[in-house]
Amino acid sequence: MDGLLNKIHLADCMDIMREMPDNYIDLAIVDPPYGIGGGSNVSNKSSREWDKKPIEKYFYELDRISKNQIIWGGNYFTEMIKFNSNHSIIWDKQNGNSFMSDAEIALTTIKKNTTKFFKLFWMSNMMGKEEKPIIHPTQKPVALYRWLLQNYAKPGDLIFDSHSGSGSLAIACVEEGFNYIACEIDPDYHKASVERLHKKYKELEQGLGFIKYKKRSEKDKREMDKLFGD
Repeated sequence: MDGLLNKIHLADCMDIMREMPDNYIDLAIVDPPYGIGGGSNVSNKSSREWDKKPIEKYFYELDRISKNQIIWGGNYFTEMIKFNSNHSIIWDKQNGNSFMSDAEIALTTIKKNTTKFFKLFWMSNMMGKEEKPIIHPTQKPVALYRWLLQNYAKPGDLIFDSHSGSGSLAIACVEEGFNYIACEIDPDYHKASVERLHKKYKELEQGLGFIKYKKRSEKDKREMDKLFGD
């Protein structure tokens, strides 16, 4: 299983999850397609190509392999999620009167009878350098995932992302020092997210940013350098 660690895999998450033993993952932070229609992105992909709601088996496997889950858009999957969520997370996008949704909801298995709010301005065409390039229409900010890791993950936890998209969670895991396993089934999004991750590693290796971060192996560095011509 060590070969899965600290990579965004070009794979169907169902195939990856089948390889994992029960409770292998400490915390799954996932953002599956909501099935409500979405925009396009730099690859000009129609929402019909990627916005397909997961099947019930997906939630069964997610529950089997992980000790805890944070499921973005969980309010769209209540008929398939088998746990009662006593602790929800609401991301307030603070985006005013834009056409975008004002907030997103995550249902969780966290044992707290509370609702937690995270406020961070988000309007994809106005984001700063840290979040660009915007490579996926449902891209979430690295800052949001870093906040989730800081508040819900323990040192040494293994993190899982079933629908990596833009790679924001992988980047947050690197910056916060967590091992992770991420999956992305679309080749274009996969390539763009791995390149984004590679650029983040280059910044960190040059001392631009965080002192403590999850270093990549020399093998991974050579492979990324070769792939992206560095």
